[in-house]
Amino acid sequence: SPYILSVVVAYLRSLLGMQILPHKILQCFVFDICMYFGQEHTLQQLLHYHVLLDSPELVTRLEEVATTRDSSWAVQACLDMALRIEELSVVAGMLLHTRQYLDIVPFLVNQRETRFKLRDLLAQIESDETAREEDPELLEHVVSEIRAWHAEA
Repeated sequence: SPYILSVVVAYLRSLLGMQILPHKILQCFVFDICMYFGQEHTLQQLLHYHVLLDSPELVTRLEEVATTRDSSWAVQACLDMALRIEELSVVAGMLLHTRQYLDIVPFLVNQRETRFKLRDLLAQIESDETAREEDPELLEHVVSEIRAWHAEA
C-alpha cells in the first residue's frame, strides 16, 4: 500500500492504542486516501475492526461508494454503520439501492422514520421494469402500505 496510507494508519492505530479517539477529519482523510489509492480491502478492514469509528461523515462516504461503485461490501458496511448510529434514512436509501422495495415501508414504519422521501421509492419502482415484471402488483402493494401507514398516523 502507498507510504502515506501506511503512515496515517499507523498514527491512527497508535492514537487508538492510547485510547485517544482520532478526529473525524483524520478518519475521513484515511477513508478518502484508501479510496483514492484503490485500497478498498484495507478500508474494509479498518471499518470492520473499528479502527475507523462510526460517524455520519463516514456513513455518507460509504453510501456514495455503495451507490456509485455498486460495491456489495460497501452496501453492507453502510447498512451496518447506519443502523448502529441510527441514520435510518441512509438505511432506507440502501434498501432502495438494493431494490428491496417491499422492506422499505415496514422499516420506516417500525423505526418511525420520516426523513426518507417516499417519492424516491415510488419513482424507482415505476422505472424498474424488471421488478414490475417479476411482481406486477409491486407498486400497488407499496402504495397500499403507505396508505395504511398514513391512516395509522
